[in-house]
Amino acid sequence: MGNDGRYSYEFLQSGNDAAFEGFYAIYIEAIPESERKSRQQLAALVVRPDYRLLLLKRGAEVLGFTLAFIAADAGLWLLEYMAMARAQRSQGLGGALFHHACEDVETHYGPLVGLLEVDSVNEASADLATRQRRQAFYRRQGCRRLEGLSYILPLDGPPPPQMELMLYSTAPLDWVSRGQLQQWLMVLYTRVYDCPADDPRIAAMLRSLTDPVKLK
Repeated sequence: MGNDGRYSYEFLQSGNDAAFEGFYAIYIEAIPESERKSRQQLAALVVRPDYRLLLLKRGAEVLGFTLAFIAADAGLWLLEYMAMARAQRSQGLGGALFHHACEDVETHYGPLVGLLEVDSVNEASADLATRQRRQAFYRRQGCRRLEGLSYILPLDGPPPPQMELMLYSTAPLDWVSRGQLQQWLMVLYTRVYDCPADDPRIAAMLRSLTDPVKLK
């Protein structure tokens, strides 16, 4: 992938690759326990054709990563995880990594809509400032929030924090129909989280939304 002499972008394609350890160390440090997948689950995703694990590296050192789920037939992709090593944050590398991942998706699959699961800034919490910085980062990259949607992350274990969905699109987009959003949620629930298409949490998320759903 691209290389400016100091940094390179590479795809991780095996859980046995030495770079997996660098990726996993960042993952454990940056992702809250309630939102993590197991090491075995991550290793399995690396070899799935509908996932792309992109690493930002300096030499052999892993500096950051994006893990994206691709559903080209549904017109969307999900930035399931993104993180930078602590020492590499606030240097502009995260924005470059995000846009490289977006450009990679468009190059290989066409102009798909990107979705991002983010912690809500509407919930009182000890990490509210971190949540606000994270959403502000994605807004600077051109992402917008689906207004009014309280996203339910369907993970096993302790209840996850309140969540929201943000959307990234290279085409001008100010709203999506509630029917379109329902289809997207069904794709995420069934293909990413192995939940049934009629999971009642999908209906619960949609119940109080306007139609169309505005991007804010």
